[in-house]
Amino acid sequence: MRRPAPRERQAGRRLPRGSGVARVRGVLRLGHPPHLSSLRRRDAAPAGPGLNAPDRRRSPLPTLALAVLLVHGCALTAHFAYTNTRLETPEPKAPHASFEIRKRPSKQQGDVLVLLALSGGGSRAAYFSARTMQALEHVPGPRGTPLNVLNEVDLISSVSGGSLAAAYYASSYEPGVAPIPKGRRVWDERTVTDLMSRNYIARWVANWFWPANIVRFWFTAFDRTDIMAQTFADNFFDSPRTGIDLRMRDLNPGRPNLILNATIGSRSYDTEDPARAKRFGTVFTFTHEDFAAKLNSEIADYELARAVMASATFPAAFNYMTLRDLHEPAGCPDHGKPCYVHVFDGGNSDNLGLLSLKRVLLSNHAAKIRDARRIVVIFVDAFRHALGADPTAADPRGVMSYVVDHNFLDATDSLLEGNRERTLDTFFARTIGAYTKPEQCQRDNLPDHACVASAGWRGPRPDELTAALRAKMFFFHVTFDAVTDGPVRDRLHAIPTTFTFADGEMEAIRGGVANIFGDGANRAARDCVQLLAALIDAPAVTRPVVEGNPWCGGGSLGEKGERQRLQKR
Repeated sequence: MRRPAPRERQAGRRLPRGSGVARVRGVLRLGHPPHLSSLRRRDAAPAGPGLNAPDRRRSPLPTLALAVLLVHGCALTAHFAYTNTRLETPEPKAPHASFEIRKRPSKQQGDVLVLLALSGGGSRAAYFSARTMQALEHVPGPRGTPLNVLNEVDLISSVSGGSLAAAYYASSYEPGVAPIPKGRRVWDERTVTDLMSRNYIARWVANWFWPANIVRFWFTAFDRTDIMAQTFADNFFDSPRTGIDLRMRDLNPGRPNLILNATIGSRSYDTEDPARAKRFGTVFTFTHEDFAAKLNSEIADYELARAVMASATFPAAFNYMTLRDLHEPAGCPDHGKPCYVHVFDGGNSDNLGLLSLKRVLLSNHAAKIRDARRIVVIFVDAFRHALGADPTAADPRGVMSYVVDHNFLDATDSLLEGNRERTLDTFFARTIGAYTKPEQCQRDNLPDHACVASAGWRGPRPDELTAALRAKMFFFHVTFDAVTDGPVRDRLHAIPTTFTFADGEMEAIRGGVANIFGDGANRAARDCVQLLAALIDAPAVTRPVVEGNPWCGGGSLGEKGERQRLQKR
């Protein structure tokens, strides 16, 4: 493993993360303890004239050292806090990190809008997303020739683990298709499988012990999240030749637009303007639009690995990713002080990546819905049913549970279940424009031009939007529950959310994707894949729905659940 290069970061005045005393105590624990013989001599020494007499032989050096460390710990904590830079021009320098979809010469069907959402779920989601994307490159076409549906995708919205696959695809190149810039990575099955199979937890822990990281961790704002971002950069998002980290401007212009989703974790402020507002618990995207409006910052300069890690900083295991609000004045509650926006795992606001697809469809007063002949939304969902602890285990902890207890993941999944169903239902039923209050739009990070309930909305009414979507939109839910092989499906639901794999877990993911897309695909999934190919090949031929299908049949979630139950009989 190569030694990570130092990164230049802007310094700003910021309150330290955590207690300075706690940091110093942690640093002292790294040093050598006093010699035991000296402790024994001190304990055995007579107390002097009185029992409470001071020990005159005690050196003042430890106290002095503690004071010095405290001063340095407090003074240096703002270093390495953030890396985003000020916006110099309103024109986007990274147009592929944007909600505004670009025209790409390689796309064959310009009048079909194809959107791809990749859910969260650690390495489980990353590999399931990557395998599904590779399957989409070879979809059997209605004319007997395979179709590259992935090449038709206009935009990818991803969360947490799914962001690893999304960002790698968006920054990589096809081997043998076009000249590949020197030092850039390729998208092929062998490379992707190798990258996804690595134990990133072990690599992350190992990177803690680089001398530079030890110093930065204990004396600056550099934290666990920064070390994991460094780990992802060293494996996914840098140049293998030079080691230079990729930035958002380095995304492959021939790939779809990329939206990486995180969640705002700092206290709400600056809420008067919906575009500029920073509301606790709402979606934050690493796009030109959100960086410019919310931070006055340039997305093109931001490191790709840090954006991916911000999307995947699930609580308890990782700290916030910090961004500087570079507005002048910034508008945070403590006027005159620098403001910071702390973001964490996108799954806490939307673990599906679908809310940002709503914004794409509704932006500019639903222009995309009006202009597209067909709208295809493919949702790759690595959601697992929480199984709980093994009832036969006296001690349910795994190796990593001695560092971070994984039971909080089950608790989080349970709490987010309702929000998940609400978002899914609007896509199944095609009621994504059913907003009655501006506050509902703000909760979903929709600016006024994408909010049906805003006073300035100039697009179709909600019922007209629903009618248009039911006529145009095909929604394909690629999920573990679509796998009809019972043992494989059960194995998929047993894969935990972490950044490593146990034996047999990657094989289960490959088997699940083959059950949905392969030659022996189950009937319900095969019907969806065939309709997907027909819509790409001949958009005006057929209705974008398979009646009665649990994965692409439309209707409500209740109807979907009943169809799924009948499929299993």
